[in-house]
Formats: sequence, C-alpha cells, structure tokens
Amino acid sequence: MYLLLTAAWMITFSFIIDNYWSANSSSAAVQRKMSSYIREQENDFDTLAANIGLVNRIVSKEYDEKLLKQLTAKKLFSVCL
Repeated sequence: MYLLLTAAWMITFSFIIDNYWSANSSSAAVQRKMSSYIREQENDFDTLAANIGLVNRIVSKEYDEKLLKQLTAKKLFSVCL
C-alpha cells in the first residue's frame, strides 16, 4: 500500500517539476525574461536621468536621507565592459 502511494506521489511530483522546468527554462523563455528585465531597468534609469532637477540635486549634494533611500532601493542594471 505504501509503495503504491509513494509511486503516485513521485509521478505527481515529476509531472509538476517537468512542466515547471520545461516552461521556464527553455532558451527562448530565459531570453525573453532577461530582455524584459533589462528593458525595465533601462527605462527606470532613463526616467531618473531625464529628471534634471534630481540630477542637479545629486551633483550639488543637496539631497536628504529620504532621497538616498529611494535611489538605493532601485535595482538599476549595469554592465561594466
């Protein structure tokens, strides 16, 4: 009896794991997710850089703790080449 229940659970787990990994780990899916993540980070950085008032506050060191926390909370994507 226990062997039959164990086999049923193993089949169920293998089905779930196989469907999860096959849908999420294909190269096309990974590429799509990476591209989407990078695009979001680029858009966030472009918005930040376009805010001239904010950039001037940072350059002239006229910022407060609240602003620093907002900026450090952002997950900006960067690549060093």
